[in-house]
Amino acid sequence: MVQEQMPNCYAKVITIESEKKIVIYSKQPIGVNEEITYDYKFPLEDEKIPCLCGAQGCRGTLN
Repeated sequence: MVQEQMPNCYAKVITIESEKKIVIYSKQPIGVNEEITYDYKFPLEDEKIPCLCGAQGCRGTLN
């Protein structure tokens, strides 16, 4: 059974010493053993990648 939940983190691209890095930030306190989730928001691609998270507000694809 898939547990429905909204993402508790978000990803941001930052530059450190001229290199781009993806950093995951928490939107709220995350408990011990709690799953870390975030919305991938991939750039547009030719083929849609299905999302199976089951969250009520999910748009259904990772891109």
